[in-house]
Amino acid sequence: MANKSRFRLLRQSLAPMLRPVLEHVGPLRFFASKVLARRQPRQVTLEGLRYDVPPGDFGVTLELLGTGTYEPGSLKVLLDLLPEGGTFIDVGAHVGLFTLPAARKVGPGGRVIAFEPDPDNRAMLEANIERNGFSDVVEVVAAAVSSQTGTATLHRSAWNSGDHRLLGAPRGRRGISVDVVALADVIADRALQVDAIKIDVQGAEARVLQGLGQPDPLPALLMEYSPSMMVDAGDDPQGLLAALEAGGWQLQIIDEGTGDLLGGDAAFVHRRCPYRSYVNLLAEGGA
Repeated sequence: MANKSRFRLLRQSLAPMLRPVLEHVGPLRFFASKVLARRQPRQVTLEGLRYDVPPGDFGVTLELLGTGTYEPGSLKVLLDLLPEGGTFIDVGAHVGLFTLPAARKVGPGGRVIAFEPDPDNRAMLEANIERNGFSDVVEVVAAAVSSQTGTATLHRSAWNSGDHRLLGAPRGRRGISVDVVALADVIADRALQVDAIKIDVQGAEARVLQGLGQPDPLPALLMEYSPSMMVDAGDDPQGLLAALEAGGWQLQIIDEGTGDLLGGDAAFVHRRCPYRSYVNLLAEGGA
């Protein structure tokens, strides 16, 4: 456990420094990715579920290789929230590391809506869903999520398959056109009663919440909070936290090692998060 915690802290502290180097020094990125691809597995098994994962990846796959798991604290919090027969929305599903355990928890009477705009990630996600027998529970939506329905450019990272961005992407990335939807439209169209929503969209979280509106009752939100990426996306991170509080959500920081929750107001959460790193938050309706 100590080694896993040290790895996460190291990744959180070093990632902001490594990101510009890997983004802009192509030969170094190419060499490092090739070395990683030789060491990294193309498939992993976690808690009895099998996943295809991207080789040569400095994000999710590297953490899986370094710790044998991925954000276990947030996953524990999510699974504790979801009832059998419940409904979960995964915004930024990647290869399904939250989608699949959630599908197993809600069971055949439940529902999971997984949004993944990137075609390579989505192919692995769909293969993982089928391999693990959740095709009747999970609906994959080939779209990004933002403040309104339409189209946008997804700027793809060449070194981290979990760092593709709609907003605030570094220069030099290859962009592809993707469909974009607002959560309020999705929820209304499918007449969903949502228990929990996970939002991990590399700084565009405020736009997702704008498109969610003010559902009644409030679902639980699990959300990555990265002040620097949010600023790069053109949004105010402290303003987002204040808006959540004003909307009736109570904020708590998730300890990824234990799943423990550390509560406080918006100012407390912002103080506890280093500007160029991130924390994962639980926001629950309480007002």
